[in-house]
Amino acid sequence: ARGIFDFPTLMAKNLARVHALWALLNLRQLDDLEMNTAIDDPSSLRRGHLMRLTAEISLQAAGKVVGAKPPHNPGNFRALMLMHMDDPSAHVQRAAADALAANPHPDNLPPLLALQKRVPVEDTHLTHVVRMALREQLRQPGAFAKLSGETLPPADARAFAAIATSLTNAEAATFLLRHLSS
Repeated sequence: ARGIFDFPTLMAKNLARVHALWALLNLRQLDDLEMNTAIDDPSSLRRGHLMRLTAEISLQAAGKVVGAKPPHNPGNFRALMLMHMDDPSAHVQRAAADALAANPHPDNLPPLLALQKRVPVEDTHLTHVVRMALREQLRQPGAFAKLSGETLPPADARAFAAIATSLTNAEAATFLLRHLSS
């Protein structure tokens, strides 16, 4: 007799493990041990969903999910997100960038910019997600102030200026004016 945990394929097993992670999160039973087992999982599907879980937990902890109770210990997810920006799978990189978008902080700008520089031209999806993540970082008050205190390489300044055109705050406008006048 086949048991409940006998799966016909590896993909079926990976899907079940991903669904289990989400179920544990929704039941408030997801612990660090379960998350740590997914960090180096050979399945990019599971690693990618770990990044999505991380974003969801962070949003819950920040009170941005209506009706959700924040987890007891959200832990240090930023390091986990940054680690997966270098994942061999573009899907995992995309999920990590999206998780950083959900957790904006000026310190996320350099790693996101570094990822943007190494995205293959043909990967338009990853390019788009990285641009959105950069936009969310720059939307935060003080993000452009941090940039104006640094001497940016011309390519980086152009990248930030391209993002600034999508923002409607005074800091973005000031940055854009300075960039155009230089």
